[in-house]
Amino acid sequence: MIMFLFLVICFMGLSFDRLNIFKYCILSCIAHEAGHIFSSRICTGKWPQIKAGVFGLRMKNNVALNKHYIAILFSGPFVNIFLTIITCITLKSSFSLNKYIFMLVNAIVFIFNMLPIYYLDGGQILYSKSLFYQKHFNQISSISLLTACVMLFHFTDNLVLLLIPVMYFIINLANDI
Repeated sequence: MIMFLFLVICFMGLSFDRLNIFKYCILSCIAHEAGHIFSSRICTGKWPQIKAGVFGLRMKNNVALNKHYIAILFSGPFVNIFLTIITCITLKSSFSLNKYIFMLVNAIVFIFNMLPIYYLDGGQILYSKSLFYQKHFNQISSISLLTACVMLFHFTDNLVLLLIPVMYFIINLANDI
């Protein structure tokens, strides 16, 4: 059922994507997850198990017990910031709306994943390194999610877009119960 919902969302997004934003989102997320997957392969010597969900892919293994856990977590956002920088450099030589959108999407994916929300890479990094965060991760994640929603609404004035981070948080919370 979840995979069907994911495919419907992808089909709808690709069908009405005149500026290629959805395509670049998919491409940026695939690059992000590929960073995690290849980093896990390099650090652990084996391929991680991949679990598909409504909001993308998730690695499913005992990487948290690995000494390279932080490197594996940060490798996804690193790919996005790397793509942002490379695209920004190429934009200076020749401007293109597609390059600009690709750069912005990668920057947003990087920023979003580094938020201190427990289910995102930034939250997982903080959880593994901070006792304070471990004790208060629900409160910090909720405040971070609320702040992200307020900022998203402020910049877009679109209530429908607010459903995406809220649904992401609720579905991940439900998977942990």
